[in-house]
Amino acid sequence: MALDVWCGREFTDRNRSRGWNWVPFYTGDLDATPDTDETVAARVARTYALGGDEKAEHADMLVDPVGTIAATAGTLAARINTYRVWRLEFFDEHSVRVDLTEEVNQVTKRARRLRHQQKVLGPQPQGELRSDDEVVRLYVEKATAIERAVGALYERLTALDSYCDVVASIQRRKNKYDYLARLNGIDDLELLVDDSMDRHETTQIREAASISDALAAV
Repeated sequence: MALDVWCGREFTDRNRSRGWNWVPFYTGDLDATPDTDETVAARVARTYALGGDEKAEHADMLVDPVGTIAATAGTLAARINTYRVWRLEFFDEHSVRVDLTEEVNQVTKRARRLRHQQKVLGPQPQGELRSDDEVVRLYVEKATAIERAVGALYERLTALDSYCDVVASIQRRKNKYDYLARLNGIDDLELLVDDSMDRHETTQIREAASISDALAAV
């Protein structure tokens, strides 16, 4: 999704459904039928293998500083989506679930606009323009504004990274809780009773063996 938005493509065109009779990941002719919640969820959840051109686009995206921010946002969102606790109602009940799809979409669109603005800004004034106070002042003003915007976008990425850490922490706690619950399901009293019974039966068998050996000798 991040790559499609970065390159100005519609992510919803990937493996679009045909008509209301949805076939997962249909690759034929597209139609104007709107997506359903089911098709959108399936498309977002799928892992796509990038083709040759897309791999090159992805490499270029990672070379660009703001492109890296967008790509990292996509990676973090995908990581959050892999945690089993993310499927729990906990995040909805407490209204703390982040819309990962929209977050990746917004961050990447913002990064794409910043890349365009950086291209428009271009290199520092050269030649006689370097001595023009008005040109230099305006360049510094615009460059500072863009740099500040990049910083704000990076802070947004940092916030998503912290959110990812929280979800991971919740998953670890859930794993521990499930593990302890499973162990606590073992009845200690039942184990003690079984142990006592086994030891009693063992003693009786040994006694029977000893008596049998003595009788056989007689």
